[in-house]
Amino acid sequence: MKKLIFCSYSCVYSSLVLQKILENSQIEVVAIINSTRILHPEYGALKGSLKQIQQSGWRYSSYLFFITDLFSWGQAFFSLKKSSLKTIQQLARQHKIPIINTKNINTPESVDYIRKLQADFLLAAHFNQLIKPEILEIEQLQCLNIHPSLLPSFKGVDPVFYAMLKNKKTLGVSLHRMSERFDSGEILLQDEIHLDNRQNSHQSRSTQCLFSINCKLFSKGAELAVAWINKMDKTQNQTRHTTCKNNEGDYDSWPGVADIDKFRQSKKKLLCLSDYLRSVLSGRLP
Repeated sequence: MKKLIFCSYSCVYSSLVLQKILENSQIEVVAIINSTRILHPEYGALKGSLKQIQQSGWRYSSYLFFITDLFSWGQAFFSLKKSSLKTIQQLARQHKIPIINTKNINTPESVDYIRKLQADFLLAAHFNQLIKPEILEIEQLQCLNIHPSLLPSFKGVDPVFYAMLKNKKTLGVSLHRMSERFDSGEILLQDEIHLDNRQNSHQSRSTQCLFSINCKLFSKGAELAVAWINKMDKTQNQTRHTTCKNNEGDYDSWPGVADIDKFRQSKKKLLCLSDYLRSVLSGRLP
């Protein structure tokens, strides 16, 4: 049995990953670390949200609201529906896993807590904090990250958005070891998806939707993580192994309003309501 610490920011994507991890009988999740940081560790929820709107505009901020806060509030109502996608907080209660909320995972208290867990793996997915050497260098702890791009391309906070903005036809997800810089370190496994551009098909509409693609990539990333942790990788033919150096690839920060306008002008969507409801109410991928 492998012991794992899961780090994320509570949202639809983190739930998809954690649910996949919990389905595997060879992995025991011993703790969940939930980031409460919005943009900057010194910001509260209100100031962080206002800064996000100022940076990215109300459309993108509304998308973030749908996948985070609205998802959490809605699941408090839909929790009676057994098939609905549970928040990481609900999954923690269901599986009796301790969950820690923090704006800074690198405090001495957090580092000491992680060390005492004596876990084999720390897995991050949609986690908005840089994990520093005090944790990365804990003996016998492998620190891994799921990043929804084919690294070293599209490092940054929303790689799928920027890949879609640049009209990439092939997108992917990477499982990599963490290093002292965001989205850098040895790439362990990768998988790809190819966008379907056929007209008038549900699949085509989903491939023009940021939310839908992210759901698929984070789910694939969870599968790669499980395969790696269990040392039974069945996707060998679809993956490649390389090393992502710190000076490779560009890093994109939060999109600006002009980026969002260009994205929408190209007929792409941030969120498809039908796919969102399908994912939240049934736990099924778009």
